Amino acid sequence: MNITTQTNLIIVGAGASGLLASILASKNGKSVLLLEQNTKVGKKILVSGNGKCNIGNNNIAPYQYHSSNPPFIEEVLAGYDAQIIKNLFADMGLLLIEGKEGKLFPMSMQASTVVEILLYEAQRLGVKLICDCTVESISKEQGLFILQTTQGQKRAKELLLASGSPAVPKLGGSSSGLEMAQSLGHTLIPTYPSLVQLCSDEPW
Repeated sequence: MNITTQTNLIIVGAGASGLLASILASKNGKSVLLLEQNTKVGKKILVSGNGKCNIGNNNIAPYQYHSSNPPFIEEVLAGYDAQIIKNLFADMGLLLIEGKEGKLFPMSMQASTVVEILLYEAQRLGVKLICDCTVESISKEQGLFILQTTQGQKRAKELLLASGSPAVPKLGGSSSGLEMAQSLGHTLIPTYPSLVQLCSDEPW
């Protein structure tokens, strides 16, 4: 399929990050093309929080994160604290409630609600979504990112890779986004599985 599309911003990956980024970019006046390799968006959202979608936490603080770059963590959390996240979703019509240990869930307690709201808001703002679209290669020429995909060539002035990690391959998780970033000259920090349960007899 030799279809060439050009836009302001291409976002690769229509999971939680990609959908939310497309909404925020559109609100800032950008024309956005959102590419998703699966046939539907938000597959990992649907299984998050045991199907309830744990969106955030009221008690997040920088000390809870381990990083070689602590100022980066502080900057991110300062820009998107719990109240900002709650307001952001409330503006879309999704109210959050607090569960155990400060965890924030949609009032419906259904992850599908979150996917539906994010997709509706993105489409309402004019985001163009193409599913079943795999990015095969990325290059940059004359100030434009050129993506060769299974649904034709896509061009944009700006590119955001939000394709996730290799976690949960059966839901489409892969290292493709990391490989694309590396092909564009980015340095990768080695990745390790991080969501693991540790049990100890010690009270601390």
